[in-house]
Parts: sequence; C-alpha cells; structure tokens
Amino acid sequence: MILMLLLFIIYSIFILTFIYGNRKLKSNLNAKKFTTKVSVVIAFRNEEQNLKKLLDSLIIQTYPKDLLEFVFINDNSVDSGKSIIENVLTNAFIKFQIVDLIDKNGKKAALDFGIRQACGEVILTTDADCWMEPDWILSMLSNLEEQNASFIAGPVGLVPDDSLIGGLMQLEFAALLASTSGGFGIRRPFMCNGANLGFTKKVYEELCPYQSNSNLASGDDVFFLHQVKRANKKVSFVNSKAALVKTKGTTNLRVFFNQRLRWAGKSRGYRDLDIILIGLLITSVNLSLLFSFYKYLIGDYTLINLTSLFLIKSILDVALIYSARSWVLAKNIILNSLLLSFIYPFYSVGIALLSL
Repeated sequence: MILMLLLFIIYSIFILTFIYGNRKLKSNLNAKKFTTKVSVVIAFRNEEQNLKKLLDSLIIQTYPKDLLEFVFINDNSVDSGKSIIENVLTNAFIKFQIVDLIDKNGKKAALDFGIRQACGEVILTTDADCWMEPDWILSMLSNLEEQNASFIAGPVGLVPDDSLIGGLMQLEFAALLASTSGGFGIRRPFMCNGANLGFTKKVYEELCPYQSNSNLASGDDVFFLHQVKRANKKVSFVNSKAALVKTKGTTNLRVFFNQRLRWAGKSRGYRDLDIILIGLLITSVNLSLLFSFYKYLIGDYTLINLTSLFLIKSILDVALIYSARSWVLAKNIILNSLLLSFIYPFYSVGIALLSL
C-alpha cells in the first residue's frame, strides 16, 4: 500500500507539473507583415471522402497567398482523390503541386518526398482527414517566428459523433494532447501529433529525421521531435484555438484499437528519456489500479479504498484537461472522466501488452 501511495504521489506531481506547463504557454497571434514562404505538405491515400473538407479549409487561409503553396503526395491511391484536389484548387487559383510517390509507400516516404519537393522555407504538415481554422497557418508562423523556433507543434482536436464511446475517445485524446502541450510548457517536450506540425526546411534537411526509423510504420512526428531535442534546437507549442486542427473520430473499436497498437508499437524505437520515464510511470499507475481491483475482489481492500484511488486519478486527469481548455474540444469532461478512469487501466495495459 505504501508503494502504491508513493506511486500516486509521483503521478500527482507529474500531472501538476504539466498543468503548470500549460499555464505557462503563451497565446499570441502576431498581425505583422509576413515575408516567409510556407509549404503545407499533405500525404494522402484513398481519402476522397475527406479531401473536400480539408481543401475548403485550406482555400480560406488568411496567410498571404503569394507566400503559400500546398504540396500533396499521392501515396498510391486508387480512388479519385487526386482529381478532387486538382479541380478544387485550380478553380481557387491557389499555388499547389501534386506529386506521385513511385516505387515506395507509407507516410514517412511520402512526406519525405513531398518536403524535398517543397519550395517553402517553413514546412507545415497535416493529415488528409483533417480541417482547420482560417488563421491556422498565420498562428503557426506567428509562433515559430516569435519564438525563433526550429520546430513547432499545434493542438489537435478529435470530433466524434454524439455516442458515449465517441465521447470517451475524445476525452482520452484530449488528455493525451493536454499532457503533450504541458511538456512543451515546462521545456521537456516528449510527444506531438503529426496532424499539426511546423518546422524549418533547414532543420529537416540537417537532421533527415526519418532515416533512422524508416522500419516503423508510424512515428514521423515523435521521432522527429526527439531528434530536434537531441540537436538542441528550439521547439515551441502553439497554444491557440486559431491553430487548432480537427479530425474526425471513429466509433469503430477495431479501427481505434489498431491505431493505438500502431502508436504503442513505435515505442520500441524510443530513445528519449522523458517519454520512456513518462510511459513507465503511466503504465505503473494503471497496473497499480488493476492490482487494487484484484485486492478488492479477494477482500483485502474495501470499496472505499478502491474508489478513492480511481477518483484521485480521475480528478487529476480532469484538472489536466481543463488546463488546456483554450483549445480542448471534449464535452462532459467530469462525467466521462469518471467513467473512463475505471475503463482506462484495463485498456491501456492491454494495449501495452499486445504491442510487445
């Protein structure tokens, strides 16, 4: 019991530190005159159902059009996605290029090919199933230039349906991103989301971030961040709702679990001490909750003992999510968090074991 209490004290310090980090993040939208050329690079494969919404949000971007280009990489699509992009952007009189990935496949290969084709000094990346606010590019560039950063990450929000499962998935995603932003706030970034990243082309060409992890299907975002950290380049998080990128959630449990298994699978390639220690702490806390549930079943713990531990974790997680409330999309946070606190230990430990 003493060991479990010590573990929860460490977890509490960890969460409170991230809350402090989120409070430290600035939220500025610079209205200065921009001169930086920007390339937005997007890989797509069989995304014809999602591209129209993405393209509509790109057309209305407020960043100067003469400094902007969109680079789309066709990762062996067999649907009409390529023609949709051509029709929409040609009629919008926006500079763009579509390049076909040949003799290779996968997101990392597609992004690498597209980034090398791009003309911009700054690269922004997002996913083909996303959409964003009109000031997305403006807010990302404002932060990068004001912070003199080489690498920036922005917020991502999950937009599910109105089902209970959708709400729980949205909440879990929000907690993940709130800890991500908190890590940037305390200058110990450990994670980011490739649906909303920015970096200078110079730092990309210098680090060649995908070469050492090309064997892993995912991780184009996190491994890049870790290499930037090791190179002592400045990083920043764009704490602004204007920078929010939205993506549609899924209530298909098989799709959801497969995605989480891919995310967990890339952890085998982690060399960053921060993300390793945080991962070990979270897994240990969830294992301790499962152990306390077992102790309750055999009569060693009372119901009060059991629920107290789950409630403590739930309260801390709610506080973390609220610390990023300027861009978090989650609804019914308190109620869903209570429910998720009893489900999450089983789910997270199961994912960890299956990914081994």
